[in-house]
Amino acid sequence: LPTITFWALLGFLLIGCSSSQLTGPEKPYRDNAERLIGKESSLVIYRVKSDGDDEKAPSIWIDNRVLGALLPGQYIQNILCEGPHKIGLSKNGAAIEQNLSVSSVPGQTLYMQVRQVSSGGFILDYSPREDARKALEKLKYQSHLINRNQPDCNAVIADAPPAPVLL
Repeated sequence: LPTITFWALLGFLLIGCSSSQLTGPEKPYRDNAERLIGKESSLVIYRVKSDGDDEKAPSIWIDNRVLGALLPGQYIQNILCEGPHKIGLSKNGAAIEQNLSVSSVPGQTLYMQVRQVSSGGFILDYSPREDARKALEKLKYQSHLINRNQPDCNAVIADAPPAPVLL
């Protein structure tokens, strides 16, 4: 009987602490431009609260790596290394439907907005800094996926040839 009580209590706690919507940590947007060093730039992608369906979260990709997924009222912030990149968008984790080519400049922040269109799909578009900053002030959550794309833009890459191997 004690085992049944434990599992019943655990089930009650899990159900009581769950919600119907996955959200990231409650974290207001903060500009990270002053923390950028060397060849780093910042990318901020957001989706306003009033944008479409609360159940659909398009996936955001950088150079064919998943960055996160955005429900209305969420944002993603990531470091980009200097140079060209492909920012992609896919619906429900499927194949990338939209790819934008961007070129990042050290020390700058690039803002992009995800919007749901009437057909149910999504589009990704550049956003002027002033518009983005105004929208980001009202957002509290980051993507509900963990961003594992943390590039090291300032790593020193040796150009020396590999050492010979003794046989």
